Amino acid sequence: MGKWPAGATAAVLSISAVTPVSAGYIRAWAFGTPPPAATLLNYATSSITTSAVVPLASGAKAITVGAFNGRTHLVIDITGYQIPAIHTVLSPNGD
Repeated sequence: MGKWPAGATAAVLSISAVTPVSAGYIRAWAFGTPPPAATLLNYATSSITTSAVVPLASGAKAITVGAFNGRTHLVIDITGYQIPAIHTVLSPNGD
């Protein structure tokens, strides 16, 4: 994975199962944390793609991706990041 932007709390990914050998599923989660019970993508024996928002653990800035029950090649593209909103207050005179 590439360098995460400062302050990023999640990565927006496009995840593809390419040429699966058999049916299975994909999960993705913040590195160093327990895997989720939720599945991002179920696949059979044909290629399939989905988008997902995966949290980033503070400090680690990495993710773990696993394919379960069926072998497949994975293609993962980072399509964006979630960064906390920046708030400010401006007065009418620019102060």
